[in-house]
Amino acid sequence: MPERVYRDPVHGAISFDWAREKYIIELIDTPEFQRLRRIRQLGAAMLVFQGAEHSRLTHSIGVAHLAKRLFDRISSDANFPKDTDNEEIRRAVIAGALLHDIGHGPFSHLFERVFAARDHERWGLEIISDAETAVYEVLKRHGLTDSVRKVFEKTFKPRFALDVISSQLDADRLDYLLRDSYMTGVAYGNYDLDWLIEVVELARIPTNGRDLGLTINRHKFHGAEQFVIGRYLMYQQVYFHKTIRSAERLIKLIFEKLVDLFRDGNTPHFCPEPLLSLLDSGGSKLSVKGYLQLDDQFMCTCFG
Repeated sequence: MPERVYRDPVHGAISFDWAREKYIIELIDTPEFQRLRRIRQLGAAMLVFQGAEHSRLTHSIGVAHLAKRLFDRISSDANFPKDTDNEEIRRAVIAGALLHDIGHGPFSHLFERVFAARDHERWGLEIISDAETAVYEVLKRHGLTDSVRKVFEKTFKPRFALDVISSQLDADRLDYLLRDSYMTGVAYGNYDLDWLIEVVELARIPTNGRDLGLTINRHKFHGAEQFVIGRYLMYQQVYFHKTIRSAERLIKLIFEKLVDLFRDGNTPHFCPEPLLSLLDSGGSKLSVKGYLQLDDQFMCTCFG
C-alpha cells in the first residue's frame, strides 16, 4: 500500500505516503491522538449550529495536510536556505502540526479557563514527552522526540518552520476557518485556499533582518485579504455568538461550582479519580495518564 488516504469533507482526499510519512500514520493511530475524536472543535457551538459536531481529530489531520502543502510550497522558494536539511525540517513541521492540539481538554478552550494550572500547550508538551505514551514511542522510533518538543516549546529552528504551525497565516488557522465555516453552515469563512498557498513566500523579518518568515507576495495579496475578513466575520457570527457564549458561561459556572464543593470538602459522589485529581489545585497534581481520560463524553457522563 503506497499511501493511506483519509476522506475529508473540507480538503477531499488527504493522503500520507507509507514510505516518507509513515510516522504521521502511526501517530494518527495512537490512543492519545484518537482521544481527540471525543473532543469537539467548537465546544458548545453545536447548541446553536447543529452541524458543529466536528472533532479536534478531524481538524488536526487537516492541519497536518495543510502544513505539508505549505512547507512543500516554501521549500521551492528562491529564499529557502540551501544548507538546511529539508527532509528533517519537513518531518518536524508535519508532526508538530498534527499534534498541535493533542493537549486539549474537554470543551476545548473553555476547560482551561477554569483549570488553569496547565494550558493545552503545556499538556501537549507533557503528553509527547511522557515515555509511557504511544505518541512518545512513535516519535522516539522515528527520531522526532527532540525536534517536535522544540516545536511545542517554540524554539525550533529555522524560524519559518514554526510560522507554518503558529503565525498569522499558519496551517491551523487555514484549516479551522474553512472547517468551522463548512460544519456550521456559515459561509463567511470561505476563502481561496489554493491561491493563498500559491502566493505564500519566504522573506526576511523586518524586526531583525536575518530570520526568514512566511509572507504574501505583495502583488497578490487579495487572497490574504479575503482570509482576514472571513476570519473577522466568523468571530462575529460564530465564535462570539451570544447564545454560545451564554452556554459556555453556564458550563464554566458548573466547573467552578464543582471546584468550590471540593474545596469545602463536599465532593460530589459522581467524581471518579481523574476528576478528583483535576479539582485538586486546578489540575497541577493530575498525571498525564489521568488527563488523557478526560474528554467531552467523560465530563458529560459525570454531570449527567
